[in-house]
Amino acid sequence: MSADLTLPAFVDRQLEKSGDKPAIFYGETAMSYAELSRLSRIVARSFADLGVRRGDRVAVWLPNIPAWHICLLACSRLGAAVVALNTRFRSAELAEILGRADAKILVLWPDFRGIDFVPVLEECDKAALDSIKTYLCYSEGGVCPDKVRGKPAYSWQQVIAQSERDQDDSTPESGCVIFSTSGTTSAPKLGVHTQQSICRHAIDTVNSFGYDAADAAIMVATPMCGTSGFGMGVAGLAAGRPQIVAPLFDEVETARLISEQRVTHMHATHHILRRLFAAVPENNNTLSTLRLVNCGSGAPAMVEMANKRGICVVGIYGSTEVQARFSRQAEALPLHERGVAGGRPLSDEAVVRARSLDSGRILPHGEDGELEIKAPSMIAQYLGNAEANRRAFTEDRFVRTGDLGHTLSDGRFVFISRIGDVLRLSGFLVSPIQIERVIEEYPSIEACQIVGIEVTGNLRPFAFVRIKTGHGFDESQLTAYCRQKMAPYKTPVAFHRLDQFPVTEGPNQTKVQKAKLREMAGAIMAGKSSH
Repeated sequence: MSADLTLPAFVDRQLEKSGDKPAIFYGETAMSYAELSRLSRIVARSFADLGVRRGDRVAVWLPNIPAWHICLLACSRLGAAVVALNTRFRSAELAEILGRADAKILVLWPDFRGIDFVPVLEECDKAALDSIKTYLCYSEGGVCPDKVRGKPAYSWQQVIAQSERDQDDSTPESGCVIFSTSGTTSAPKLGVHTQQSICRHAIDTVNSFGYDAADAAIMVATPMCGTSGFGMGVAGLAAGRPQIVAPLFDEVETARLISEQRVTHMHATHHILRRLFAAVPENNNTLSTLRLVNCGSGAPAMVEMANKRGICVVGIYGSTEVQARFSRQAEALPLHERGVAGGRPLSDEAVVRARSLDSGRILPHGEDGELEIKAPSMIAQYLGNAEANRRAFTEDRFVRTGDLGHTLSDGRFVFISRIGDVLRLSGFLVSPIQIERVIEEYPSIEACQIVGIEVTGNLRPFAFVRIKTGHGFDESQLTAYCRQKMAPYKTPVAFHRLDQFPVTEGPNQTKVQKAKLREMAGAIMAGKSSH
């Protein structure tokens, strides 16, 4: 398989091999590769008629449905890029991204989940949507408006009823997809991936995870607006195997689909796996076909639980900048190693190194520093953001990840935490995860989050904990336990019980709001000092 294949070439290649075989299962229908190719050519023609040319952008505000794949392929045939929008976004978030993306068309499902999404657009700053000339409205039984914000709107059914036109202006260097970063510490950046970076990563994913096995069926369980779900969808096309999509994750429905479609592979956050396992008893064979699941930072907590069910969960590492499955752990590793975030890069051409946070030198194996990556799967640029591009890339074109970790002599690496979350305690760099894992071994603790807080001029760890049902909370006993298990400077200055941690729902994973926890910790300590 050529490393220079464009995205349309993936589908056209599969069309030649197995045109009538299913490409996508959605609801009660199956879309073949032949139908996917045909519809993508029709939509490409419509986009072209509406003025989309090579280098232009089309915003896609859809859940996981075949129309997402069709729009992606249609844009790819024109050499245009998709701007991926999360269906959870509301007016401020949309305006932030669309105001910089300069998209000509916005594709949306106006009544998805029974929500009227048009008023959300009406609330956006007018200037942010100036570039959008046309709206394309997908619906499943609803009524599509004739206009949105005074501009023409066409229904999906109108568009796909037209005749197809064979047009392919795709190139490996063409922009393919634009993902927004989470923007937790700054305004979201728009990472541009080319068709070549997407295709090469898809090929590496297929080869590494075995998605092209004769019986493989792939579940796309995370949103395609993020790198994890998107990468699974494209890898399925590259493998020529069927993929199963649904607009919303529901653990009962997902379990049914896994059983019915004999799903073998999926990407899942630990939140998804917990819900899925809670819905299916261990002695039930509903998930028996599922053999390999890749999981991000929450994988360590899920490896043993999945192993009892005969399911292999492996830890991975990924990001917007290098794509979701940049590296992975091997199935053959012991359980305690298999879930660690990091592993061996999927691409033989990828290079990972660690740079000292203090001296700036490249570190030997085993020493913690900022991870830097150069790989075929990395972004080409941040759209319209020269300052972000300057900060993101080293002079020799490595991506600065902003993550703390170290390399290993066997070609693997270990991700520890985001550098912004690392604590410098008594002169030592300490990952909160190291403290959290020790506290989570305490019998009554379900989960722990550590943040740093200034106490009499020194940074100290502060612990937020969730308590298991039926257990009590004794701060003095937890303190004594930590002093027994860890160095004194790692022992939290205080513990505070929460029923739930504040989180941000993202397309790739649910992130705990550390900044919010730091604010809460400051208020709690201020309250204690005033008494």
